[in-house]
Amino acid sequence: MESISIQTNLAGEDVRVEIVHEISEIRKLAQAWDSLAESFGQTGLMQTSGYYLSYFESLRKNAQFEFIVAVYRGVELRAVLPLSKVLKKRLFLSVKILQLPDTPIPVRGMLWPPDWSLDDLHRLLRQLHVYVAWDLVKLGGFIQDELSQLVGKEVASPFAIRAIAINNFIQLDFDDYGRDVLAKKMRSNLKRGLARLKALGEVEFVTVCDQSVLDHAFDQFVALEASGWKSQRGGKRAIALHPDQLEFYRNLMKRFARSNRCDIHLLLINKEPVAADFCVISGASVYWLKHGFNERYTDASPGQLLRKYVIDRYSQHPDVTRYDMISSYSWQKVWKPTSREVIELQAINRTLIGSIVRAAYYLKKTIRRSH
Repeated sequence: MESISIQTNLAGEDVRVEIVHEISEIRKLAQAWDSLAESFGQTGLMQTSGYYLSYFESLRKNAQFEFIVAVYRGVELRAVLPLSKVLKKRLFLSVKILQLPDTPIPVRGMLWPPDWSLDDLHRLLRQLHVYVAWDLVKLGGFIQDELSQLVGKEVASPFAIRAIAINNFIQLDFDDYGRDVLAKKMRSNLKRGLARLKALGEVEFVTVCDQSVLDHAFDQFVALEASGWKSQRGGKRAIALHPDQLEFYRNLMKRFARSNRCDIHLLLINKEPVAADFCVISGASVYWLKHGFNERYTDASPGQLLRKYVIDRYSQHPDVTRYDMISSYSWQKVWKPTSREVIELQAINRTLIGSIVRAAYYLKKTIRRSH
């Protein structure tokens, strides 16, 4: 697919829409992309160029079907939509689906002007159909408050909006996390775990953010993550087992390290790493992306001890107000997080396949209501 340029009108503005798939052209967008995110106040990790550039450089499967839609007013960038086109079997049919790229991190985003509506977004997607045919749109992975910025005060929407997951975060607005937030039992468990580790030797908590040593710390983190259940009992989820994911996270580390926004936190016993957390900072949030620990020390809860250190450290950071846990595993409840929904926008096109999918959805709803 060659880059495509379309002249159209959105929200009463004459705009130029470009479909860009060459990585060199996507890189050229980076500075304007991040400036736009800042002007919108949408500075979460999933709105940054660094996040999606790392994906396109490392994980893109087919350049023909994964691309960036950039919308310009004159020379001014106004909107950015990273998109993938996938074919899926539904009802013995091949359904063409437009979605946000399937990144390793389960929350995603795009940049859409706050003063433009979801009707405008739907209109744009309909116009793209001429060049990138689709039957179903599934824009999934928006965090609830980010979607609120996108939706604004609209009452009606051309999209079906549904919750698909939960995202946990900790608001860093306390004086002492252990005293003010954690339950007494959790505080006791952490104290007991630390005592067990100290009985084995010298215990250190270290944060690595210097570019000159981050590569080594990253290798230590990767080895720890691969040493335990994620390689053996966790469905082969360790990133060391997936070269493309390993490249994605290394690219992400290098990009964010350039502006001192990547930290690898380590818990050491006698200089040996026994737990590691991989975090990046975007806007006022720090994102806890990955973690690993040595299972030989499970009884001392090294991962939990490191997490307490990390949360306390970021609570003192002048620019960080939120610790985003990305996911919503049940074991996170001990940290007393706040939960919010992860949302998906869905729309069905007026194609033959789309009409069949729509009819199937309505039939399914009718059957459910009758039971």
